[in-house]
Amino acid sequence: MWAKLMENQLKTLMKRMEDILGKGWELQMEGRQLKRTCEELLSKLDTNLFFRSWMKGVEKELTQTQKLHRLQSYLISITRHPSANYLIPTVNYNTNSVSLFKEVRNLSWLGFEIPPTLKVMSDDAMKKYPAATILKSSLQSYSQTRLTVTDEMKVLVEPQLESIKHYIQQSFNPVAASTPSKKQVKRMRWDSPNVNEWVNSFSELVFLFQERVEILTSTTCLVNSDIQSLEEVEFGLSTFTAVLSKIQKEVDELSLSGFAQLHIYVASLNSKIERILLSRLEEELKAWPPTATETETGTGNDINIIKISIQMQNQVSKRASDEAAHAII
Repeated sequence: MWAKLMENQLKTLMKRMEDILGKGWELQMEGRQLKRTCEELLSKLDTNLFFRSWMKGVEKELTQTQKLHRLQSYLISITRHPSANYLIPTVNYNTNSVSLFKEVRNLSWLGFEIPPTLKVMSDDAMKKYPAATILKSSLQSYSQTRLTVTDEMKVLVEPQLESIKHYIQQSFNPVAASTPSKKQVKRMRWDSPNVNEWVNSFSELVFLFQERVEILTSTTCLVNSDIQSLEEVEFGLSTFTAVLSKIQKEVDELSLSGFAQLHIYVASLNSKIERILLSRLEEELKAWPPTATETETGTGNDINIIKISIQMQNQVSKRASDEAAHAII
């Protein structure tokens, strides 16, 4: 493009010299040398050479692309992360396609005749570009957000993860031959009539997933901080009740937000709280000074030890029944 512009400017300057010096200026002694210099510049700025070189490169790439046409017809490809040992979904759109339709557009403006095959490829790349851009952004957001989901949080966003997984399964090359018994999934390709609607729906799913993870991350951070404080606050009913009330309020917020399978998360949370409270109770019992009583012999060497069993139910510690206590003893 730049060569064509410089060529046009040089021809314009040569035309001005003719207007000033008159016709036949190139036959004069000084004019011949100037004309020779201009022709040398024009030969180096021959845009046809650049165009033919560009055509060879594009045709070579086109030949390779046609061999992989079936694989490139899917919206998503699964690749391995370059610095980690796990797979990530990426948009199946050649970035060179963006350069192709821009170059074809510019060359058409400059008056070059574009072969019909390249024109079709350029139009196809331009048609896919908006959906590919949205899909690329959505996949990047999903991959980054998925890394922040811990095993503890995963159970609460399982519906969103399953929906996204289902959509991804629709849009990359299946290994149907190796899994003939599996249910066939409807595949989404770039030439599918409703590809734009599919991309928009996928983008909305990823946005919802991000929103849920943000809420979950902030709330679980508060819950974990409160659980940690159970190990540090002063031993007493009032202090424990205050912390447990905060935890209950935070869990209620998750419930109001409509997180699925919250009961599994709550059961795990109750187990953690139970372990912490029992540990605190054991520490207090060990620190409790024993009371020695003299026996009937009066020697004072024997100590009557009373053993009790403590049970925790519904976040309340209480003394177990005598039968349970004897069983423990």
